[in-house]
Order: sequence, then structure tokens, then C-alpha cells
Amino acid sequence: MTSPPSRECTHLYKILTPQEHNALPQRAWKGTEFDQNDGFIHLSTSTQLRATLSRFFADTTEVVLVCIPREKLERHDAGELKFELAPSVGDEFGHIYGTIEPQHFLWTRAVHQADGSWEESRLGELPF
Repeated sequence: MTSPPSRECTHLYKILTPQEHNALPQRAWKGTEFDQNDGFIHLSTSTQLRATLSRFFADTTEVVLVCIPREKLERHDAGELKFELAPSVGDEFGHIYGTIEPQHFLWTRAVHQADGSWEESRLGELPF
């Protein structure tokens, strides 16, 4: 089964370490240090999460998923949402140029690796 195009998503997800989550400001979040070095906030769709976790968080046993409704990013935040191609994986990912208001997070959820892998982790039902 083919995943729908990233640009059709209704929710985007940010993956944070517990330390990054604990350090979130109340307003105008500029992203993680990794995001700031790249000049934008990296986001994934629900269908991209496992691959993103495996690629960038392989050595991390716990992360915090943040769910953000796309309409909040497009209408209320101080950043511009762009879907841009990551040539190394051949898929488009959501990037925010600017800031995100943490009050627009729909929910946050701690997730743990299962058997040393993100592939078997229980992410639960996530809206696309």
C-alpha cells in the first residue's frame, strides 16, 4: 500500500528527546539545536515517523512525539510551512521556517523503543 503524499497530511509530528521536551519555552519555539543549525524546524507525517526515528534516533530509547494540526501551523504560527524534498530518502518533509507556538500542540506522548528498534515500537493510531 502506498502512503498518501506528504502535502495531503492534516497533522505533522515533531520528535523530541525528553530533555528537549522539558526545555520547551511557552512561546515562539525556534526548534531544537539540530533544527536551528539547519535553519528550519524538521517535521514528519505519521507515515514518515518510523523511518525518521530509525534514522535519527537509533541510539535513543525514549522520545516525545508532538502532534501539531497542520492548520495551526499554516494559520496561527509565526513560521512558514514548506514541504521540501529530502533527496537521500526521496520524500517530502514538512519544514517550518520561523517559530511554532507550543500552545498549538494537540498532544505530546512519550514513546519507547521496543526490542532495541523503532520498527516494533507502539506508536498507536496517529492521524495522517
